[in-house]
Amino acid sequence: MDHQNNNTKQKDFAGILCSQYAKPQINSTPIQKVFIDPTQRIYEDIVVSEYLDEHSIVVEQNDIQVPQPFIEWKDCQFPNQLNKRISLKAYNRPTPIQASVFPIIMSGHDLIGIAQTGSGKTIAYLLPGLVHIESQRKKGGPMMLILVPTRELAMQIQEHISYFSEAYNMNSACIYGGADKRPQEMALARDPDIVVATPGRLIDFLDAQVTNLHNVTYLVLDEADRMLDMGFEQQVRKIDSYIREDRQTVFFSATWPKTVQNLACDLCHNEPINLYIGSQEVTINKNITQETICLYQNEKQEELLYILEELSNKDKVLIFVETKKDCEDLASYLSEHGFFCMSLHGDKTQQQRDYVMKEFKASKCKLLCATDVASRGLDVRDISLVINYDFPNQIDNYVHRIGRTGRAGDKGRSITMITLDAMDPRVAKQLVDLLKDSEQVVNDDLYDFAYSKPYQKSKRPNQRKKPNDKPITQSKPVNSNNLNTQKPQQKQFNLKASSPVKQSTSSMPPPPELKKAFSDAPVFGFFNSKKE
Repeated sequence: MDHQNNNTKQKDFAGILCSQYAKPQINSTPIQKVFIDPTQRIYEDIVVSEYLDEHSIVVEQNDIQVPQPFIEWKDCQFPNQLNKRISLKAYNRPTPIQASVFPIIMSGHDLIGIAQTGSGKTIAYLLPGLVHIESQRKKGGPMMLILVPTRELAMQIQEHISYFSEAYNMNSACIYGGADKRPQEMALARDPDIVVATPGRLIDFLDAQVTNLHNVTYLVLDEADRMLDMGFEQQVRKIDSYIREDRQTVFFSATWPKTVQNLACDLCHNEPINLYIGSQEVTINKNITQETICLYQNEKQEELLYILEELSNKDKVLIFVETKKDCEDLASYLSEHGFFCMSLHGDKTQQQRDYVMKEFKASKCKLLCATDVASRGLDVRDISLVINYDFPNQIDNYVHRIGRTGRAGDKGRSITMITLDAMDPRVAKQLVDLLKDSEQVVNDDLYDFAYSKPYQKSKRPNQRKKPNDKPITQSKPVNSNNLNTQKPQQKQFNLKASSPVKQSTSSMPPPPELKKAFSDAPVFGFFNSKKE
């Protein structure tokens, strides 16, 4: 009897494995994808050409007629209920990527978009997607699926979905790892029209048959290059096997290496239109002023203090370090020296990470130290300065880090600290090329190291010729007598104008909600003033 039960269980398990990779039965119902006349001429050809040139937009259509961009909102022909939601946001006009993407998607084409972060691409694919699924709503599984690499990006996209989907009374679910499955399972049980998900957690629910993707007719991959970097290619391809082949696919990436090209070709089945904003290799936002500093490792903390002293009370700063331990240590160091700093990295619980991001977005904390977990997809519009305290191992990560500032047309600034004796010369050359391509000033030492002269460890960088020279940024000296001297009753941001984040944390208790969030966790530097 037991032997028969075991055989039955084995057969059932084999059936589940087979069903995981089985293609869904092709739905005979045709998909409506075309909602505009792609041949309509809204503007003269010269106007369109000038607009594309001004914003460095290149379109590869492969003999497909590409519709003209929707330069103004009135061009978009969205339904009235969606226009009302747009008008409440007070957007002046579509961003260049939105203006280009809207008509391509609404004319029924698959799209491959290569664009910098912070360009407004979430709205670019979301609004046409809402029009798409509203025309053919059905029950029995989501119709729009958005795949993203990180839970932070998933949560930010969900905010946009929640706002704009109200126009059609649509339901949505946000699915990501590192959080309790039960609320997410309940959200899927409500049969959402839209799902935004990270690949791993979505596969968990698909394997458990909590949901299915048979009705998905609109598939989006956002930050596809990052998904590949994080090792999600197999999961993405498995998810693709659940979805009907005649769906409409929108594929976005910030970089365009061969691995990303291969994935895009495999997933975009219907003669995609390729859209490039900026370089096809690595896109750099020209609204960002990029500065580089060559120095020794033991000088970096002092240099960072001088940089922060020079900022105004309107600045919001994101500092990147390579490791989780260094992230905590640097946050503690800055807090000890009077700069209220929180930290964000992969060892924090989801509750902790959510709290930190909430405080940073609300400007209750204006200084955040983070690892690369925060470098992709974070939609914090008002970051004025990104500091690369440690240079990343790959040049792509440098692009994504500094892309946190200068978003949606705003001006931004980045400062990168470079220790040449620890830097890969190949990466140094890539950085020099990027700086030159984006018309930035190239540091002399960095240029020599990258192209010709071998770096000598005994040679001091040319900005620090004498040991007693002032810090490289030439900022005003820090008065050490003023550090950690603010009165305990002083409000958190009642600060002098030249120091936006300066705040003694030695006597500042954490708020009650943070105490609760961290009650079962180690004490972290952003509210403990002494290192453990």
